[in-house]
Parts: sequence; structure tokens; C-alpha cells
Amino acid sequence: MNKRILFIFTFSLLIGFSACEKEVTNIKLPQASSKLVVTSFISPQDTLLRVSVVESIPAIGKSTLSSNDIRNATVTMSDGDRSVTFTYHDTDHAYVADAEELPIIQGNKYTLEVNDTKGRKAAATCTVPINQPIGVEMVIDSAKSDYADFMQYYMMLNWQDTPGEINYYRIFAEIATTQGSHSPFSQRVYFEGSSNDIQLFTDNRLDGAKFSSSRGSIWKPSYNPDYPTANTLFGYLLNTDEHYYRYHQSLNNNYHTDGNPFAEPVLLYSNMNGGLGVFASYNRNTVSMPLK
Repeated sequence: MNKRILFIFTFSLLIGFSACEKEVTNIKLPQASSKLVVTSFISPQDTLLRVSVVESIPAIGKSTLSSNDIRNATVTMSDGDRSVTFTYHDTDHAYVADAEELPIIQGNKYTLEVNDTKGRKAAATCTVPINQPIGVEMVIDSAKSDYADFMQYYMMLNWQDTPGEINYYRIFAEIATTQGSHSPFSQRVYFEGSSNDIQLFTDNRLDGAKFSSSRGSIWKPSYNPDYPTANTLFGYLLNTDEHYYRYHQSLNNNYHTDGNPFAEPVLLYSNMNGGLGVFASYNRNTVSMPLK
């Protein structure tokens, strides 16, 4: 009798386990809708205004998109008195407009609006920073390499913060080379402690202080002496608005957590109402020095 009870009990467990392995087909996942993703940065130094418009691909649900480019949207930018409508360029994969049609002036507020054929709308505003940093300078040093005929250059950017307001900064640099009749080309300078080439600063609790970038370095190889070669190092200091700073700060954070299974996911900063993305502004300061 006990053996019979044990057999029935074991058989019941097997049936229960097999029932647990059945494919579940009656669960309905929430349908995620795609959104407009708009990115644009404007500056008084611009000669061409550029707006990127793509469509997000849902993480949940099915997507039939073959490309996330949006080519038939209506893109406009306005300063309150006049506006310009952008044209899509296949080569740039972006909407562009001549800056002369809508000059970007420091202190002015601008509105960007995007409408697509699906009835979606995304819009954002930004104000171009007024004050410029004081006394922007570039310091350069060099050292001959122990192997081959290379020179390694080191550079830093220094500047004085404008007191009395919160300021945000980004720095980057590049070396432009022209050799003989060949087309000029450029190489970005990589700064220490900046693995993704984004160096950001804010004067929060450092109002009016003197700032210095970390050290940037670049290798300059020897060239054929039969061809005249010119090398110029350009350093750029961007005085940005808060939107620009927070967006690139989130890019930084996302870069450093990418691929780390123990890190929390980082959401990219967005100031776009009705969509995703960023509309931001900056003022660019440029210093240059020829390299020998």
C-alpha cells in the first residue's frame, strides 16, 4: 500500500513539472511607441545650422523600421522675430540651413520645432551664453621620441572664469597638417583622464577661479623633406549652456558604464518636449599655434 501511494505521489510530481515547462503564449507585452530623437547644437561661430532627426527603435515590441532616419519632417528654428525652415541633405543625414538666414546671437533665445508626417512633434528652447572666459591661452611643450623620428607634443588650455554666474565649459584640440599639394587633414588631441575625448568643467563652487585642462598629447611624425609641411595646433574652449553640459556629461557617464553588468544604466539627458534629444548652445573660443 505504501509503495502504491509513493508511486502515485511521484507520478503526480512528474505531471506537475511537465506542466511547468509548457510555453506561455497568453502574456501580452506592452507596446512601446517610437519617438522622434532630435539633436542640434548652435553657436554664434556657426556658418551652417544643423539638426539631426531620427526615430527611436522600441526596446519592447516589434519594429518594422528599415532605417531610423527621418527624411520628410518639417524642421524650423526661430528667435521670436524670424524663423528658418531646414532642408534635408542626404550626404549629411541631417537637416541644414544657412546661418545667415537666422544669425545665432549671444544672449538670444531660440526655439527648435520638428513635426513629422505621423503627427509627432518635438520642440525645445535654449539661450546662447553671453559672457566669454577671460585670458584663454594655450601652453605647449614637446619631447623627441626615443624611437623613429617622432616628436610628441603636450598642450594645456588655461582660462579665467567669468565671475557672478554659473558657467559650463568643454575643451578639445586638434592638429591640422598640410603637406605639399595634398589635402589637409586633422588629428584630435587626446587629454589625460578623458578616454572618450570629452572634457567638461563647471565653476560651481569655483566662481571666478582660474581653470586648466588636463594635459593633451599628440604624436607628430617626420615627413618627406621634399614636401613642405605645415602643422598648426588648434585649441577650443566652449562656453556652453546647461543643456549642452548635462547632455555631454550623461554621454560621459554612459561611456564609462557601457558593458559593465554591475553598473546601473545611464539615461541620456534630454530637454526635448514630445520627443528625445537635446537642443543646446555654446560660444567657442579658438587659440592656435604653429608647430615646428
